[in-house]
Amino acid sequence: MIYRTEHPKPQFMRKHWQNLNGLWDFEIDNSNSGQARKLFGSNAVFTQKINVPFSPETVLSGVAHTDFMNAVWYRRNIEIPTAEPFFDFSEAELTSFIDNLPVNALNNVIIEYTGYAINSYISVDGKF
Repeated sequence: MIYRTEHPKPQFMRKHWQNLNGLWDFEIDNSNSGQARKLFGSNAVFTQKINVPFSPETVLSGVAHTDFMNAVWYRRNIEIPTAEPFFDFSEAELTSFIDNLPVNALNNVIIEYTGYAINSYISVDGKF
């Protein structure tokens, strides 16, 4: 079941907006070694699923892990059917990967709305 199907901030909604809520691959990375272990790769093994938009601490996430987590990894394959791809997020620290390449690295981003265009990272058919 996909919760929260509405746009979280309607004033920022774009014409071809796509909701990414739902089940994602999920991995807790307590040793913060995920980049070294290439968890960003398509062949990486993730041992759990998480129901986004819920945080891993909540029961609705399907994870319900309440201990400290040094780092976590989310993975989901998506298709972007538009020529105007834009990824938005709100996190304290985030590195995004597309086709095993880092797209951005943001530290201490504690704000309501941040985003970046990802046009140069996708292929002509709209796939990552």
